[in-house]
Amino acid sequence: MKRNVIISFSNEKHGDFLTDHWLRSLKDNVDLSDIDVVILDYGLNENQLEKLRKENVEVIKCKCDGHITAIRFRDMVKFLEKHHYDQVMSCDGGDIIFQTDISNLFKENKNSLRAACEGYRMPFEILSLSLQKSISPSIAEEVKKYNVRMRKMINAGVLIGPRKRIIELCNFCYNNITDKKFGPDMVLVNYFLYKNNFVELDSRYNFILYTSRIPFVIKDGKFYDNNGKLIPIVHNAGWLSPIRAIAFFGYGPNHNRIRLLRFYLLRTLIKLFNKLFYS
Repeated sequence: MKRNVIISFSNEKHGDFLTDHWLRSLKDNVDLSDIDVVILDYGLNENQLEKLRKENVEVIKCKCDGHITAIRFRDMVKFLEKHHYDQVMSCDGGDIIFQTDISNLFKENKNSLRAACEGYRMPFEILSLSLQKSISPSIAEEVKKYNVRMRKMINAGVLIGPRKRIIELCNFCYNNITDKKFGPDMVLVNYFLYKNNFVELDSRYNFILYTSRIPFVIKDGKFYDNNGKLIPIVHNAGWLSPIRAIAFFGYGPNHNRIRLLRFYLLRTLIKLFNKLFYS
């Protein structure tokens, strides 16, 4: 067992991206000499599992009895209670690629939870109110009272922190999601991190394409910021396919074509929302 660990999760639907893009980009660009890679398996097929085995990735078979973004918290706790790592990174496996070494994140602010925020604010208050029935009533009321409207939205796609704090976060989220569907985890992660004084990472360590305030360009399938530097972690986020900004998203020169009309329409709507409600 190594000192630190990256934990991701997947089912068969996203398993090919996990093996062929997420994992390949991770192994090509990140120094894993002190980092284990663990995958929570929610129904990967045999071909996907074989690819993971060949890469010496530890796969944990899990019961898929809810949306995987919700039940992953339960299964991360089960794993971490048996493995005493120093630092833990939870990372989405279906829409993220790595472009540079991010092992430095495991050495900085080691006593704190760390996460990146969206550039332009998303309608977090509307989201939290719409999901109140999916959250335990006492916490839903606390979230409502807590002034989330004026806070930047933390994206839960990349979270890092000491093992003990990650277990606390996971237990809080899982125990307070009453309907194990997509969405409530974002509300609870934001509430917990703001209440517990997280350290904000540079947005390039979870670069959300359509909400970032930093301009980017794509050359030969790679994402660069406005200074011409590779963006470390690129996240083609979106809970529905129509709002994902990049077509053929993945790792390699034949991937990543920006959907210009869709991208600029989304950016315009997000900017307008920010101007109306957050200015």
